[in-house]
Amino acid sequence: MGETRLLDEAVRLGHASDALERLRELASTTTGLLVPVFAAHADALVRNDFAGLENVAARFEEAGFMLLAAEAVAASGSRGLYGRLVSFCEGARTPALVRITAAPLACREREIAVRTVDNHLSNAYAKLGITTRGDLALVLSDDNG
Repeated sequence: MGETRLLDEAVRLGHASDALERLRELASTTTGLLVPVFAAHADALVRNDFAGLENVAARFEEAGFMLLAAEAVAASGSRGLYGRLVSFCEGARTPALVRITAAPLACREREIAVRTVDNHLSNAYAKLGITTRGDLALVLSDDNG
């Protein structure tokens, strides 16, 4: 089971295509319940199979692995199902969970955010008597060093 867990960690960290073939091999030779789900998870991620990811999430949930279920459904993009599953995960933050929680900004929101950052940078530059981000980095590193 050690190899299987390591392969599943690779899948969860974005390396599903690297782990898929070995997980398939292990799933075909094991009597365990989780190994086939790990293989199905990798397969669904590689194929961008959203229905498959929801199926994997249901299988993880049935087995009591709520974090794994939430991660699988996060990759499917199903926000409703994700909200229900992540509520069982007590504030967990993993790469898979972070991707779905970051809602994309609208064009106008992006413009405002960029202008706000530019305004704050301009104010800092004026106070420090500098003109570039490189200068800012040097000033800040001098303050910390």
